[in-house]
Amino acid sequence: SRVPDTEYQALVDFYHSMNGPGWNTKWDVSQNDLHEGAWHGLTIEDGHIVSIRLGNNRLNGEIPSSFSNLKHLRHLYLEGNYYNQHHLKGNSMESLSTLENLEYLNLQYCQLQGSVPSTWGKLSKLKELYLSYNALTNLPDELADLTALTALTLNNNQIKAIPLPFKKLSNLVTLRLDNNQISGELDKGLEELTALRTLNLNNNRISGTKALFASHVSSFNIQNQTLNIESFTYKGGDVVFPRLPEIVYYDKNKQDFSAKNNIQFYLRNSHVYTGTISEDGSFTIPAIYLQTIKKGDAVRLNQANGTSSGTQIYFDTLIIDQSR
Repeated sequence: SRVPDTEYQALVDFYHSMNGPGWNTKWDVSQNDLHEGAWHGLTIEDGHIVSIRLGNNRLNGEIPSSFSNLKHLRHLYLEGNYYNQHHLKGNSMESLSTLENLEYLNLQYCQLQGSVPSTWGKLSKLKELYLSYNALTNLPDELADLTALTALTLNNNQIKAIPLPFKKLSNLVTLRLDNNQISGELDKGLEELTALRTLNLNNNRISGTKALFASHVSSFNIQNQTLNIESFTYKGGDVVFPRLPEIVYYDKNKQDFSAKNNIQFYLRNSHVYTGTISEDGSFTIPAIYLQTIKKGDAVRLNQANGTSSGTQIYFDTLIIDQSR
């Protein structure tokens, strides 16, 4: 059956707004012949557009407000890739907020910036949301209203924090937030994600966790954090750190903070010493490995093994005081 003119016009507007003539595979929008099935990437059921798949098709522009007339749309895949990024501008994300039947949304590699719209909390049927490889900085609390979500991938953005209400995502199986800028401690409320099986938090700035993540989270990754300590002070003897950031002690298998991991010391970007955290939790760099240290040197610690292996600890200032 013929697709309603409102849906046809929404696609015509989309084509012109998104630089259709520059697409790899173009549409002929001159007439409403959608029912003949010739338009690339579209699926039609019972006379309505239910799926749009235009991945890697050189989309560039702003999704028009008329796109909201695609009320029956369940699948929307507009992702680019590493070599062929799409560019969704302006209010493109806001224009999707009223697609109440949407179940799958993929906007990876679309150069999205800023915050995910809070109005996306209305997309109550959304099951899978893919927003990786953009420049997103903020996640609104309202995303926690998407209780049908099973997969949420937000890796390779600039996100600073995980909203506390995320603990309400009771059906979430996969959560990827690796390669972001998340800092501080993980909230204990994340333990309430009882359906969770995959959690990737690699390459952030996470210093500790109150959530211990039970064994049901079978794929758990929190390696390669980047942390800062205020100062590295050398007074001519051993340098002792009474306590390192808590994440260094976290043992996912034991569900505690008892790990006595190996820590590597780097001076001027060269590995000069490896030691083990002591029973009391302290870590010591013997003076013999510090004899050549001087003002302006780069110093850092690297966690060599354990749950958060690869975590780098940098120092804001290097203080050398050999006055005694």
